[in-house]
Amino acid sequence: MEKGYIAGLAILAILCLISAGMFGYAIHPEATDKVVEVTKEVPVEKVVTVEKTVTVDSSQALKDNAVAEFLKKFKKDADFVCGGEEYDFDQISVSKADDFSVNSDDDVTTVDFDVKLKFKQSDVAQCYLSFEPSVEFEDGEKAVVSY
Repeated sequence: MEKGYIAGLAILAILCLISAGMFGYAIHPEATDKVVEVTKEVPVEKVVTVEKTVTVDSSQALKDNAVAEFLKKFKKDADFVCGGEEYDFDQISVSKADDFSVNSDDDVTTVDFDVKLKFKQSDVAQCYLSFEPSVEFEDGEKAVVSY
């Protein structure tokens, strides 16, 4: 009888466990986890401060100033005649400026160079004239041009 009693208790225990599990599931159904991926573009702004040292070739600026001063003096003083033809100043351009030499002495800087001017009219062939100007720059004074 003991065997029947133990087997009955075991079956009863198994039935209790099954019914308790079913009762628990009915009250609290098993939760399922859902994984949802959300993609969102977020603008990113990055501010970068860059310090850069720029070296200006002062001799090139001086050369450019010398050519400009020569053209001012030429416009003021010269007759715009080339090859027997007369030109307006706006028909004259710098064709070539080279062979620069820059000399500094105290407060005076002298720029010597060769310049070739191109004279051109639409109905006349172009003409060229060459000059060897010298431009003196003195601190606080107007440039002195000779050619």
